Amino acid sequence: MMHGLRGKLNFTPGVVGLALVVPLALLRLLASASTERVYVVGRELHWGCAFQKMFGIPCPNCGLTRGVLLSLHGQFAEAWALNPAGPLIVLGVLLLGLAMFFLTFYQASHTPHAAGRIHRHIRVGSSAYAGVVVVALAVHWLAEVF
Repeated sequence: MMHGLRGKLNFTPGVVGLALVVPLALLRLLASASTERVYVVGRELHWGCAFQKMFGIPCPNCGLTRGVLLSLHGQFAEAWALNPAGPLIVLGVLLLGLAMFFLTFYQASHTPHAAGRIHRHIRVGSSAYAGVVVVALAVHWLAEVF
């Protein structure tokens, strides 16, 4: 009888996990960065920050692309120095992807109530983590501007 209360295998969280992790893997394979430049399939991207060009100060996202790419290549200190949100975003996306994979299999062997509880924890945790990233962006930007 207890078996009837168990959840069915729902692949939706796993698909979401793949949708989070696969782009990071592709970025790692296809793109790289130095502290000054971004490269995609070996070609340098010649772009700059429109906000900085227009107003003369960096935007909150300045260094974020390079920071994400450096993080994906294991250069965390350089990434953190450019914009702390870069490594935080990479870590957050990886953790959320893993949590979604975990949820896929957890819900198959637990009651819907228990799986729902885990789902709520993931939702609350990811929202709190997103708040940390936003604060990191704001603090970094204010430190750069002032």
